[in-house]
Amino acid sequence: MTCGVEFFFKNQTLLLLPQKAILWKEQKTLILADVHLGKTAHFRKAGIAIPPQLAAKDLEVLSDLIDEHQPETLIFLGDLFHSDKNSDWHEFALWRKKYAKRSMILIKGNHDIIQEENFLNLDIAVEEEMLIEPFRLVHHPLKSEE
Repeated sequence: MTCGVEFFFKNQTLLLLPQKAILWKEQKTLILADVHLGKTAHFRKAGIAIPPQLAAKDLEVLSDLIDEHQPETLIFLGDLFHSDKNSDWHEFALWRKKYAKRSMILIKGNHDIIQEENFLNLDIAVEEEMLIEPFRLVHHPLKSEE
């Protein structure tokens, strides 16, 4: 069982989780930022020794969060993948099929350079930002006038 800190804000219940995730209870939504999948293959391709098991570990953490909290929706607040499509993409596609009944949304971040159609083919919606009252979900900080 994951420990977390329950936080109430604007009549919404948010469970702040140690895996750098937020469970928005009323929306049955798991929110994650800066997951950076594919970083192991990216760094290994550049000659940096990274154990290949790290990629599987990242997906295992996501699976554990889903299995424990049973969200209907996952929202990735940018940087789902670290760089361009690489060998870790195939593992991610298989993982996505395991959770095909869950809605997934990517709010684009600065590292999200993979063609949008690749995400759409996996039934992952791609947005610049989202407004789900009372929150505005973005990857980058807003300018003061926004």
